[in-house]
Amino acid sequence: NLIKTLNSSDIRTFVEDGELFLLLRNLSKVKVSVSENGKQLISRSLDNERKSFYVCDTLRLDLSELQDGNYEIISSQLKCKSHLNYNKTHLSIASRREGGELWVYVADAGSGRPVEKCELKLFDDRNREIARTELEINGFTKVAEEFCKKLSTKKWGYGIQAGTVSERGDRLLSPKHILYPHYYYDSDSPEEKEAAMLICDRSAFNPGEKVQSAFRLQPLPVLPPGLYRLQQPRYHFHVFSKLS
Repeated sequence: NLIKTLNSSDIRTFVEDGELFLLLRNLSKVKVSVSENGKQLISRSLDNERKSFYVCDTLRLDLSELQDGNYEIISSQLKCKSHLNYNKTHLSIASRREGGELWVYVADAGSGRPVEKCELKLFDDRNREIARTELEINGFTKVAEEFCKKLSTKKWGYGIQAGTVSERGDRLLSPKHILYPHYYYDSDSPEEKEAAMLICDRSAFNPGEKVQSAFRLQPLPVLPPGLYRLQQPRYHFHVFSKLS
């Protein structure tokens, strides 16, 4: 078993600062394919000159020339294969909901400077584009009513994505931003429940660790004082029943 482990081959990949890192174990070369929507954009064969035994060797491939988008990266050699989804974005997007209205703020993710104008797309819970509109950004900007009418207030997974074009003609996109429903009940008696979002300062932690947290309650502005029991957590929303 030890000999088999030492002779085993492996490929691991990740992207950092626009560069693809390939960690090869017991492999002399690797073929890399980068595709967008099924269309191959990059096909490259890289040689591993170090050819270390068992210890991983690191190869790099520059991806900085890719425009913003969602890419599939496949790295393979012999029976080893690595699949990686690379989502490249330069914009950030924030939203707020006020009744049936949707307001968005779109900015450069690096500088924080708001964009002058952008195109906003709406995707349903199956990731299908169902609406789009043009916006001139001035702080938090109200989205057209016709756009909002296609946004379900009861289903999970609806999202928006902003896009624009840089001065040199490059495509700039934001990540897809999920829009959560206003209310969530998992009970036949919703009047005894209160829907809230529990926000923590990090996404993962160990039992017993202290975390900073806050409640976002809709439609009430604050959570009334009292002791609460968390019931049936779903995604980022949680249902609470008041104990005292």
